[in-house]
Amino acid sequence: WMYDQEGYVWWHLLGSGWARSDAFIDTANPDLPAACWQLVPLDEVPPTPASPAEAAAPINTALPAATSAQSCALVTQLEEVNVRSGPGTSYNSMNKLPQNQTIQASAWAFDTDGFVWWRLSTGGWVRADTVEFPESCLQLPQVQP
Repeated sequence: WMYDQEGYVWWHLLGSGWARSDAFIDTANPDLPAACWQLVPLDEVPPTPASPAEAAAPINTALPAATSAQSCALVTQLEEVNVRSGPGTSYNSMNKLPQNQTIQASAWAFDTDGFVWWRLSTGGWVRADTVEFPESCLQLPQVQP
């Protein structure tokens, strides 16, 4: 775990990026388990995410610009993944994709809450924390919603 520049605690999720600690807290679970605080802080990790994989949780920071066009195959991880008309839950749902479906992404963007969304090559958007993706996706261009 580590603190970012704004004082938030971020947890490293075993090869699948980072999540801000408040993503795990709700009224039914108001505190993190004490065992979490026994983990070693990652002081050597930069305080802000550096890729869409690390930015699945809300954060308002720019990611590196793409240097070239890359192939990006996403695989849906939930039973149903909403495909929306824009990058955010305020956009209309266009359709749903089943679990383990492979789809191509062409770009990514932050929504107004700071979540990362992938723009699909076929049209529509999916939120980054609903899909798995290879490192090649990290080179896709960021677009403005």
